[in-house]
Amino acid sequence: MDKVNVQTKLNSNSCTGCGLCTVICPTDAIELSFDKRLSNVRTVDNNKCISCNKCVKSCPQIVYSELNEPVACYASFPILEQRNQKYSSGGAASLIAKRFIQKHKGVVCGCTWDGKNRCAKHIVITEIDQLEKLCGSKYVQSDISGIYEDIKRYIDCKTEVLFIGTPCQVDAVAKYCKSEYLYTIDLICHGTPPASYLSDYIKTLPNYKEIKDIRFRGEHDFWFTAKNDQNNEIYCEYKDCDPYFHAFLKGTIYRENCYNCRYAQLKRVADITLGDFWELERNALTYLGNISLILMNTTKGQKVVDESADLMIMEQRKIKEAIKGNLQLSAPMKRTLEQLEFTKMMEVHGDFISAFKKNAVYKEAIRNKRIMSFNMKKHKLKIFLENIGIIRGDS
Repeated sequence: MDKVNVQTKLNSNSCTGCGLCTVICPTDAIELSFDKRLSNVRTVDNNKCISCNKCVKSCPQIVYSELNEPVACYASFPILEQRNQKYSSGGAASLIAKRFIQKHKGVVCGCTWDGKNRCAKHIVITEIDQLEKLCGSKYVQSDISGIYEDIKRYIDCKTEVLFIGTPCQVDAVAKYCKSEYLYTIDLICHGTPPASYLSDYIKTLPNYKEIKDIRFRGEHDFWFTAKNDQNNEIYCEYKDCDPYFHAFLKGTIYRENCYNCRYAQLKRVADITLGDFWELERNALTYLGNISLILMNTTKGQKVVDESADLMIMEQRKIKEAIKGNLQLSAPMKRTLEQLEFTKMMEVHGDFISAFKKNAVYKEAIRNKRIMSFNMKKHKLKIFLENIGIIRGDS
């Protein structure tokens, strides 16, 4: 008789790699391993499995959680005193987290970059001056495997916790820590590449061993920036010219489950949803910087946002305006021919870099880089010739 567990009940293409089943299992029969596309998915040792069904009952992709319709939609940006170049969008996540620590005497759990292991992972922040570790988009799947027990320990001590992550991560954490002390923020997610893709790609960059921090947004918005431990830039490339960044924005290299994501809709799993407010009709807001989109989905979410309202300039907007600029509020990312070809090459090579370099999106980014380099040299030559009087400024 077949044993009942997440391996028999859940197709690996639907697994989000949240790792909740590995924490729930009482016999340590489940671990995360890699499929042909190097996504981490659940694997069950049937010799250890006792068919207790706990993994099946806790899996967010088998037992669906109730989702909430947003009750209010806001556009926001920081007041002058709170502005920070490191914010990815309008800084709403950082400002809400700051006030949460102040008002609730709570802790914040979010994603940081682990420079030593070259990976994104979730950590717990207890002090406001540590919140900067969570700034900046990572654009890769973060490791939350060690965070479940940490959050539960705080909740057991009646310490309030604010968890910030992708919708599938929020759902997993909420299933494990069902508590009034848990507050959640989900980020509007395009999709996440497997962790190994970014770490393997970084190894192809110049002086990669010196890289301690990376950013895709913030100070240099939409430039892939890598810094050493002295905070000096050692790599900086525009989104259309960096192959990894370009492929991410094109939706070429996401996990398999991302293309069928059930969270890519208006109904949300978290108390609050945050993202960039693209396509905002700026007929009232005059701020020229990035603007955050805030969706309040529950009364708990409304309370937390209201507590931080003095740190932001906020304006209520129509929800349909938010959907217009964020397609993942209505549907998951669609597959492209390049994505299908990449998947095929991954299954052939089993190696990200080998498969990636054969992809049209990779080649397109390299071509964009050459064109940009040529245009910059041409521009510098023009300025030089103008300065020495060979050509006129309007030539």
